[in-house]
Amino acid sequence: MPGVLPRVVALLLLSLPVAARAQADAGVSLEVQSAPLAPGFAPLTVPLSLLAPGSGQLLRGDRSLGGAMLGTSAGLLGLAFGGAFFMAGTGASDVSTAVGPPLGIIGLGGFLSLGLADAVGTYSGGSEPIPSETAWDAWNATWRGGVTALVAPRAGQPGSAGVTAFGSFRTGRFLATVEAGNVAGTLDGWVVGGGGVKLVGYGAEAPRAGLWLETSLRHEWAGRVGFDTTRWRTQLVSVLPMGLLAPRMGRVTSVLRLGLDPTWVRYRERAATGFEMPLSGGFEVRTGLTDWLRGHVGYEHSRDGLVGGSSIGFLGSFHAGLEVALPGDLVWDVRVVTGTPVAFFTSIEWRRR
Repeated sequence: MPGVLPRVVALLLLSLPVAARAQADAGVSLEVQSAPLAPGFAPLTVPLSLLAPGSGQLLRGDRSLGGAMLGTSAGLLGLAFGGAFFMAGTGASDVSTAVGPPLGIIGLGGFLSLGLADAVGTYSGGSEPIPSETAWDAWNATWRGGVTALVAPRAGQPGSAGVTAFGSFRTGRFLATVEAGNVAGTLDGWVVGGGGVKLVGYGAEAPRAGLWLETSLRHEWAGRVGFDTTRWRTQLVSVLPMGLLAPRMGRVTSVLRLGLDPTWVRYRERAATGFEMPLSGGFEVRTGLTDWLRGHVGYEHSRDGLVGGSSIGFLGSFHAGLEVALPGDLVWDVRVVTGTPVAFFTSIEWRRR
């Protein structure tokens, strides 16, 4: 199983972009020129796109792209339900719980990504595959650095607020990241260092897009209860700008993640240790609303550390937010996370292409 799962995940993440690039190299376009639908149809077509990704392109008269999206989304949804039925049919056995959640994350994440891309593409005219406004998007920036503040509405509870400083450097092939944080009013904190390498690129138009292998080492400590942990996260990360499939979807980017988090826990007072290896992953869809405003929604299935995990908890969380481009290469990000508990984040960061 450990050797098979990464290959299956890589195949799923690569299937759609590789198919699109193969047709482009052969001189066959998935997109035809068609006029965008009138905005008045949005109350009808947007829910339809989310339920059947590709239907919006069919309504525009683009049968090639619409059919490809419908077929891919059906396969992704089948994977998610297949994993769920496998778990239910085996009584959530050890084998089924190792297979079902990864298939669910990839299947539902890919399905929802295609649905949102279809909803945007239904009302978009032709544009460049990767619009200029993506120069300040998080996945496409060479340099990033900033500060994030967490506020969770649980008065008096340790971990309900905290500050994180972070930075990263990314080229078309390599990634390096650092992070440090502290929970307000406590001795709890953490430091993180990591990196990554791009395994497969999705197109010369977006050199940082592709399938990445990312890894990080996180050490954290909790002074109030006397323990510390070390987590080694390793994930496959797919960054797919939808503009590589059809220029009219150029403002949408789908990010899928899947991996494992080997974690060691040390209880200092009892001189005891523990080990666990939970699954981590999720998806995020990022779309430019204007040249200076971006929206993002997603889901994360992970334990974001035993110390800094007040926003994520143990079951995962959904998040949504807005990013505003400010003068001087600054970006202001505001997001809400609903998990255990509901939390609010605000970030100021500097991004440079």
